[in-house]
Amino acid sequence: MSRVGIYTNLVDNAHALIGANTNATENAAENMTNSFLSLDQQAENIEGTDFAQAALDLTATVQALNATLQVSGQEKRSLFDYLG
Repeated sequence: MSRVGIYTNLVDNAHALIGANTNATENAAENMTNSFLSLDQQAENIEGTDFAQAALDLTATVQALNATLQVSGQEKRSLFDYLG
């Protein structure tokens, strides 16, 4: 093989390596952009929460849970208790 052929192969290999690195860099930049957008959306969801409403909802849920626990904790009657 001539020197020109050897150098042509080296240049082709370098171009391939540069192309692979460019693609990896572009993919990493796209992944970082997507991650940033996802984190930004999560922050908006957290910041947009109406904490007063969330507290009222939590209180209502706790009251419902307590009522359920009280009912389930009452004495259970069997059919024989009703029959006499």
